[in-house]
Amino acid sequence: HSSTDFLLLQWLVSGLLLTLRERGCTSCMAMVEEDQQAHYEGLGFQADGIHITYAGGKCEAPTLDEVELFEPHHSMGVLHLDKLAYGEDRRELISEHFYASRIFMHKGRVLGTYMPLLMDELIVAENSYAGCELLRWHLMHNAQVNLPEGNAAALEFLQQRKYTEQGRLLRMVHGPHVPWRPEMV
Repeated sequence: HSSTDFLLLQWLVSGLLLTLRERGCTSCMAMVEEDQQAHYEGLGFQADGIHITYAGGKCEAPTLDEVELFEPHHSMGVLHLDKLAYGEDRRELISEHFYASRIFMHKGRVLGTYMPLLMDELIVAENSYAGCELLRWHLMHNAQVNLPEGNAAALEFLQQRKYTEQGRLLRMVHGPHVPWRPEMV
């Protein structure tokens, strides 16, 4: 990239960070190509993990009865699960996507959620059993998936089904580190 491209990126990201700070955000996360790491570090971001894109495999159809459509009474369970995974209250980001979500329920508890309209079709699960079943729902209609390198169970699930790595993105954070649990994402 040229120095003009970097200056434009720097100007855009700095403006975005200022706007977010004015709205009360203390931390900001970005997914960037590995070759852009130095540019983002120059803007005050720090690397906080790797996300890997997988594609090309073949997955069996979902089968479990525990997966159901989201209903309003699931809201608190979904918000609790998301906060466990991401370490912050993301209610404003995710609430508008509840209506199209699937929920993994077990004994009256929300153990996982699949939000097909959020980001790269977000899946958050308390355990690998729920997460892998929701991953089947995703792969039923999608040729690829993007997930944290720290989710060993999901990586193994995909590799067993002949999915191969297609690319990587760095998760970079600006501001205070927010502890998160990649094994749940």
